[in-house]
Amino acid sequence: MNLKLIAEIAYQYYIADLNQNEISQMYSIGRTTVSRMLKKAKEEGIVEFRINSINPEIITTQNYLKEKYGINYLIINSTDPNDNSSMKNDKLYRSAGKYLNRILDDNQNIGVSWGETIAKTVQFLSNKKIV
Repeated sequence: MNLKLIAEIAYQYYIADLNQNEISQMYSIGRTTVSRMLKKAKEEGIVEFRINSINPEIITTQNYLKEKYGINYLIINSTDPNDNSSMKNDKLYRSAGKYLNRILDDNQNIGVSWGETIAKTVQFLSNKKIV
C-alpha cells in the first residue's frame, strides 16, 4: 500500500474529522479499504495515539482488576500527592455521583443507608429527583 495515501487517509479521518464513508467517496475507494488503511497507519507508526490528562497505568490497573474479579464497571480515581483527605474524598463523591447519574433512570428508586459518603455523593447527582 502507498504510505503517502495511507497518511492522507489518516489525516482526513483523525485530523479533518471526516468519517470513513466521506473518505471513501473523496478517494473513490471502498469503505473497507479506508478501514484497512487506518489500521495500517497504526501498524506502520504513521499514526500514534497519546491520551493526555490521565495516567495510563490507571487504565491498565482498571482492566486488570475488572478481568481478575469479573467486575463490569470500575472507577479508580487519580489523586495528586498534595491532595489532603478532604480533596481525595471529594473526588470519590464526584465519581460516585457521576456513576449514579449514568446508571439511574428517572423512574428508578434506590434505597441507601445514610452516612457522610452518601450525603456528599448526592450533591453530584444531576437531573434526578431525590426524595
